[in-house]
Amino acid sequence: MVHRMSPSPRQDIRTRLDTAREQWKKALRDLAAWEEMYKDGGAQHPDGVVALRNARVRLELAGARFRECLDEFTEHILRQR
Repeated sequence: MVHRMSPSPRQDIRTRLDTAREQWKKALRDLAAWEEMYKDGGAQHPDGVVALRNARVRLELAGARFRECLDEFTEHILRQR
């Protein structure tokens, strides 16, 4: 029988932080792409305006999640001292 060690709390926190960072970076790239399209006149259609607004909301949510994970990671590191 193979026993797998469960990840340490620090590894779990770090994994969540890394995932949140990647989601934030993707949301930032997506927003930049929509803003570029909007600048070029491609978002004049109502669907484009909604897509741009949605991209901004996704970036805001991803940023909030990234900040939460970063705070959690920082608190964990400080408790280890």
